[in-house]
Amino acid sequence: MSVFLQAQFGNTIVNNNGFFVERAGAAETNYTLRSYDRRWTTPGQITDQPRFISSEPNHRGMASFSSRNYEDASYVRLKQVSLSYALSNNLLSKIKVRNAKIFLQAVNLATITGYTGYDPELTGADLGVFPQGKMLTAGIQIGL
Repeated sequence: MSVFLQAQFGNTIVNNNGFFVERAGAAETNYTLRSYDRRWTTPGQITDQPRFISSEPNHRGMASFSSRNYEDASYVRLKQVSLSYALSNNLLSKIKVRNAKIFLQAVNLATITGYTGYDPELTGADLGVFPQGKMLTAGIQIGL
């Protein structure tokens, strides 16, 4: 069995996906529930989400790019786990096989992060990039 953990700390990413989803302040629609619940609503309130403004003539509200779009992208990822098992010679001699090994490999099983975008492993800006997929591979190696 082998395990590969990958980690990165101190990385900052511009979460452009979040910016474009949450910038629809002019229509007061298309907000994520996270943004809606954390929005500014009363004087003196401390929050990282601006208030929703749709009726003011020079409205920019959520459409204004700011430091709230920069996020800590530190993470720890279980990048790869590999398991293999060599079948016993007693079993193999009965079926006239010299050696055989069964293996299983999993990639990108889990990621621990506070980043709200798709993938903290990116560098720079996160916009329209798909997250890395999980992959499972299994097989058998036979020596005749």
